[in-house]
Amino acid sequence: MNRKSVFYKIVFTVIGMLLLQVSFGQENYLKGYIVEKTGDTIPGFIDYRNWDRNPDKISFKDGLNSAITNYTPSMIKAFGVKDEIYISAEVMVETSSDILKDLENNANLHLKTFTVFLQTMVTGPKSLYYYKNKSGKEQFYIRQDSDFELLLHKRYLNQQDDGEVLTESNKYFGQLALYLSDCPQIQTLLKTVEYSKPKLEKLFQEYYGAKHSRMTFQKKTEKSLFEFGITGGVASTNLKLKPVTDLYYYLKNVKYSPSTNLIPGLFLNIVLPRNQGKFCIYNEINYSSFHTSGQYYESSPNNPDLNNRLVTTQFDYTYLKMSNMIRYQYALEHMKIFVNGGISNGCVLSNKIYRKDVIKFYESLTTKEYHSLPDINRTYVQGLVVGIGTTFKRYSLEFRYDVTNGMSDTNSLSSYVKSCIFFIGLRF
Repeated sequence: MNRKSVFYKIVFTVIGMLLLQVSFGQENYLKGYIVEKTGDTIPGFIDYRNWDRNPDKISFKDGLNSAITNYTPSMIKAFGVKDEIYISAEVMVETSSDILKDLENNANLHLKTFTVFLQTMVTGPKSLYYYKNKSGKEQFYIRQDSDFELLLHKRYLNQQDDGEVLTESNKYFGQLALYLSDCPQIQTLLKTVEYSKPKLEKLFQEYYGAKHSRMTFQKKTEKSLFEFGITGGVASTNLKLKPVTDLYYYLKNVKYSPSTNLIPGLFLNIVLPRNQGKFCIYNEINYSSFHTSGQYYESSPNNPDLNNRLVTTQFDYTYLKMSNMIRYQYALEHMKIFVNGGISNGCVLSNKIYRKDVIKFYESLTTKEYHSLPDINRTYVQGLVVGIGTTFKRYSLEFRYDVTNGMSDTNSLSSYVKSCIFFIGLRF
């Protein structure tokens, strides 16, 4: 069994294990409480998942060894866990898609009533709540006495002479101006505030600051975590060339020697907020290289002494390469395991190509040398990368497979550069 097939089996096995963890997940019961319909507060433990999208049910236990009870928004008034408070509410929800390719061509709102858990962002004389549905659409609510009012907003495509233009219906400007009308200092800001968690959170902070009033509760929006570090790796690289025409006959069925090289680099890992930090955008820039050679031999079928040819080709390349990947990491007791995959882009820093033909005709030897090959001149390469690994404290280990489109710029010759890489990383 070759290394590639073994690697794929390992990758798919780990991915399968991680997907099982996602599906069934480890329980994470933290101290919390529920508020019953009667208004009674019951302390206990809630299975906390650092929800990115508002939950449609929660699991609750009176004690860590007690039976589990699941609660939906219609069954309780509220619950709190860690530094988060969710309120059960019957609210209007705008149901049109917020995904760019699925946007409508009009500003008409599609409002439906649902009973949901709203996440509390700010409470006090003026309050703000947040709801993110299963499709990822964000919506915000203000509170008027016991009623929750949806701040109306919709993105849509507006047809103009030069095509469709992304447009926003911002009715929430007027709603906020009325809701916060007792604070003239922020009225200018109200006309431009973005429909997003950080911007609306900042608006309410400005309001309470100008009013010299205190919030009774504020849930600050989590920010992405940026991790910087260095990596060092050892790569085993193989070159594959597949000629389609006789122009490259001397490359047909040539086996090139593996190249082993060091790969130093730098990385930036962006840990996305919510979901307990499981999703990351991993970016890496490194210096990579390979040196390889192979031989093609042909001879006269009837008389080897009559005419034979030995063609030796050598390739020596160095790259500055950037890899951008989506990473899923899962925390165990003392470490994290992860899988990642994405794309790579590389610029050729230097390349040396050498071809040597030795032709024998009876006792005569003719030698020809070439320092370039036709259409072997690509200076920008692209590829796919996939890897599995683990992190422990500030250190990481990863095994990665990287395949690029090589150096051929012609359809007459397919080229692939494939690398198996073992990385060690250190986070600053």
